[in-house]
Amino acid sequence: MSSPLAIASVTRVLKDLLNNGLVDHDVSGAIGGNVTVTALSPDRVSVQPGSSEANQLNVFMHQVRPNAGWRNVELPTRNSSGERIGNPLLALNLHYLITGYGADELNGEILLGYAMQLLHENPVLSRQAIRAALANPAVNGSILPPAFQAAAALSPEAREPGFHLESLGSGSDYVAFLDHAGIASLNLGFASGDGVYHSIYDTLAWYQQFSDGDRTYGKALTQVMTITLLRLADAPLLPFDFGSLSASTARWMEEIRKQLPKGPAKLDLRAVSAQLTRLSLASKAYEEELSNWIKRAGSSTPDKLAKVDKSMRKTERTLLTADGLPGREWYRNQIYAPGMLTGYTAKTLPGVREAVEAQQWDEANRQARKLAETFRAAAAQVEEAARLLKQIE
Repeated sequence: MSSPLAIASVTRVLKDLLNNGLVDHDVSGAIGGNVTVTALSPDRVSVQPGSSEANQLNVFMHQVRPNAGWRNVELPTRNSSGERIGNPLLALNLHYLITGYGADELNGEILLGYAMQLLHENPVLSRQAIRAALANPAVNGSILPPAFQAAAALSPEAREPGFHLESLGSGSDYVAFLDHAGIASLNLGFASGDGVYHSIYDTLAWYQQFSDGDRTYGKALTQVMTITLLRLADAPLLPFDFGSLSASTARWMEEIRKQLPKGPAKLDLRAVSAQLTRLSLASKAYEEELSNWIKRAGSSTPDKLAKVDKSMRKTERTLLTADGLPGREWYRNQIYAPGMLTGYTAKTLPGVREAVEAQQWDEANRQARKLAETFRAAAAQVEEAARLLKQIE
C-alpha cells in the first residue's frame, strides 16, 4: 500500500472501469434505461422500481486480507535489543462484492454479466486506466493527517515513480563486479509491480495472458538497454556523477545518525563528516572542470581522454577494502552490500549501519574509521580526475 488513499483509489479505478465499459457497450440502450455505477455499502443502496436509478451496479469492498506472498518479500528489521526499526511492505488483497440491480426482470443479471466480462477482459489494470480514473480525486485529502496531505495532492504523473537509481543489493548478474571487484554496475529494469519471480506461476502461459503478452515492456526494455549501451560506448568521457555519490552518502549518514541513542555519544563520526565534506568539494570541482571542458567544445585527443576515464574508473575501486565487511570478507564494497538479514535488499554504508543496528559500538567505531578512509581515498581520486581534465586543452 503506497499511501492511505490506496484502497479508495483501487475502488475508484474499478468503478471507473465498469462505468466506461458499460458506456462503450451501450448497455443502457440494450436494457432500455440509464445505468449507474456506485461504490456504496449494500445497506445504503436504494433503488426504486421504475425509477431511472433502478438499473445499477454496485461495487463494495467487503474484505481486506494480507497478501501472503508479497508480505514476505522483506523482513522487519530489528536492532540487538529487539526493537523494530524497519517494516516490510504492507501488501493487501482487496475482496469486492459486485451486485446488479434492475428496473425490470433479468436486468440485474444482464448488468452483472457485463461486469464479469469487463473484469475478465481486463485482468490487469493499465497505468493509463489508473491515471485516467484518478485524474479527479475521489477522496478529499483534507481528512488525512498533515503528513499525508502533500502526497495526496500530487498529480497522478507525480505519484508515479520516474527513472531513478537505487542502491544495488545482491544479484548474481552483478554482485561479483560491484561488491568484490569494484566495477561500476547498472541493473536496468521496469518496476510495474505485476510480475512474479521464480515461482510456480512463472510460466509462458501466465506471461502471455497476464503479464507482457504483447511484449510492450520487453520491447521497451530492450530499446532502453541497447541505447544505453551504445551511448556509454560512444561517450568521450564516462558519465560518472560524483555529485550524486556525495549527496547519497551524506543522506545515508544522516539516516544512521537518527538511529543513534540519545545521551553521551557512543559513535565518533567526525572523521567521516570531514571526509564527506572533502568528497563534496572534490565532486563540485570535477563538475566545474567538466563544464569548462564542454564549453571548449569537448575537443581533445583520445589518449588524453583515456587518462581521465582511467582515473574515474579507479574511483569505484577506492570504495573497496582488502578485508571486506565484518563476517563476510568477500563483500569488499563499503558503500553498499546486501544486508546480513535482508536477502537481496541493499544496506547502504553496511559496516557502520549494521553495527549501529546491533548496538555494537566498538565495531561501529572501527567501521566508521574504515569508512572515513574510504571517503578520503574516493575524494583523492575524484580530485585527480578533475586535475587531469583541467589539463586538457
